[in-house]
Amino acid sequence: MLDLPVASDGRAAGGTQSLVADVVDGVTAMIAAGELGSGERVAEAFLESRLGASRYIVREALRVLVTQGVLEKVPHSGCRVTHFDEARLHQITAARLQVELLVLPAAAAALRDEPALATRLDRALDRLAAAVPQGETAYAEADLAFHRAVVLLSGDDIALRLWETLLPHVRIVRAILGERVDDLAGHVAEHRALRDALVLRPAVAEAAWRGHLMRHLDEGRAAGAPVALFSAAPARGRPGAAVRRSAGTTRQGRLP
Repeated sequence: MLDLPVASDGRAAGGTQSLVADVVDGVTAMIAAGELGSGERVAEAFLESRLGASRYIVREALRVLVTQGVLEKVPHSGCRVTHFDEARLHQITAARLQVELLVLPAAAAALRDEPALATRLDRALDRLAAAVPQGETAYAEADLAFHRAVVLLSGDDIALRLWETLLPHVRIVRAILGERVDDLAGHVAEHRALRDALVLRPAVAEAAWRGHLMRHLDEGRAAGAPVALFSAAPARGRPGAAVRRSAGTTRQGRLP
């Protein structure tokens, strides 16, 4: 069974809603890992077996993923993975940037009024540093937890809901762009600089945030990441499995 990422919203285990959310996270992780390819049909029976969920839970999860835009509904054919091309990477990153920029003034004000709140960011940074030797997957989740902590500091519930709605897309974008393990320590220092800007120099926080998120997207483009999207050629004997696409690879098995 797939090791699912920890839910970002701290939801309690148990209950239909939690089970649906687990399958949503699982499908997102499979797309991020390349096991489900861009444009590939998503079979309910495969997800039931792969994630150990009932047909009802899988169908509810697929409905959520279609609503989120991670999957597309195809008439008479079920669902398929949305195409994550370069334009979509930009749209997702730009949307996330706007949500995070929206909360920065309120987060900075909260830190000014109650300086002890900075310990929440410090704990998130400690977890980020501890994740470096664990590799890219653990680091990515700790990175997102830091950014979520900033959104929480703002007290803006609407912005938090928007941010969490974008989260499945953001996880996929991170997987497409990738981060080299030997760069992760430097990225921790970059996050510490974001923390210091928000706490000590809020006037420059917006520029720091914009540079942080857009630099990652630009580096991925320079490395050719948008070309290395996901193919949908199923591996023999394992329906729905996919491999990374490289330039010149024939793409098969997708819905038109």
